[in-house]
Amino acid sequence: MERKRIKIQVHQRIHYAHSQEKDTFHLETEGDLLVLRTYSCLTYYDQDGVEITIKWYPQARPGTPYVEIHQPHHQLVFNPLRPTFSRYQTPQGEWPLTILTQDVKGVAPAPSSLSVAYQIKQGDHLLGDYYFQLKFSD
Repeated sequence: MERKRIKIQVHQRIHYAHSQEKDTFHLETEGDLLVLRTYSCLTYYDQDGVEITIKWYPQARPGTPYVEIHQPHHQLVFNPLRPTFSRYQTPQGEWPLTILTQDVKGVAPAPSSLSVAYQIKQGDHLLGDYYFQLKFSD
């Protein structure tokens, strides 16, 4: 087991479906990295003070890396071999979401970056294309 405080850079791009709107987010902060034999976990606080925990499983199944992003009220699970599902609470009520993972990179036991490209759908309606990248160093 290894635990350490590290510097991180978070980049996220969103291209909303059915519009030309795009959002880009960038954050530089520190986080706590925990590396275990079966998974690694990084916890940090976003620009709004919300705790974010990212777990990745380098050996979930041979050739099948997957990643989880946890926030206080929901989580997203990314698996390139199959769709995953989540529920997202909005002021209008709970939205059931389908996550279509297109690519996951950097889930080796000791990576210096991690990235996920994915789409989110609500029912048959595509909400957008998303790209999440995390870079970290001592």
